[in-house]
Amino acid sequence: MILNDGIAKVFKVPSLLEDSRSIHRLSLYLRSCIENHIMINETEKENGFPGCRTVLSFGEGIEYLENEIRFDDYVVNYSKPKGQEISDIAIRNGNPIIIYNPKELQMNMAFSKAYTLESKGSSIGITGNDFFIEESALQSIKKIAKKQGFKTLIYNEDEKFIKYLIPYNMKDNNAVILGFNFSSEVIETNIRGWKTKIYRLLNFYPHDEMINEFSFELK
Repeated sequence: MILNDGIAKVFKVPSLLEDSRSIHRLSLYLRSCIENHIMINETEKENGFPGCRTVLSFGEGIEYLENEIRFDDYVVNYSKPKGQEISDIAIRNGNPIIIYNPKELQMNMAFSKAYTLESKGSSIGITGNDFFIEESALQSIKKIAKKQGFKTLIYNEDEKFIKYLIPYNMKDNNAVILGFNFSSEVIETNIRGWKTKIYRLLNFYPHDEMINEFSFELK
């Protein structure tokens, strides 16, 4: 969903747990998010603008309303001619949308958390046009990987970087389904009792490349 000055991109997790290739679908989703982030920043830089900041999070969601409510939804049924889809008055005024509430954003805690963190910005250490991943997203990725029979490796490399890898097999960590390289300077925050950690992404390792040969580098 493209907003006035931002983009909200949503991926439903429950369906992943039922899909035997869910972890690969998730890897492709993350790749698309990161590619969009890089592309926007490159375009912004070329035009002398500061760039964009991305925050990825995970949370529960509830769908409680239709995607849209139109004018005709307020017209009582008996006023419509038999067999007619919408009323005459709705036809005359174009049956405009009265309420637009996309299901992907209805009671979406992931969006709420990401928006809250991004809005806090530099006051909690989220600075610059970087890509940040909140702790709950990493926990969710790990849970999906485990459900699919894959283990997650997390280790501090030279005390400068934190590697988060989901390898195809534990004998070859160079081939991964997905992987992250984070700054070792983890941001810890407490917003009205909500304690979480935020990781600044430096590199993303896609599923179709060896990590010692290629990565998406974020600058």
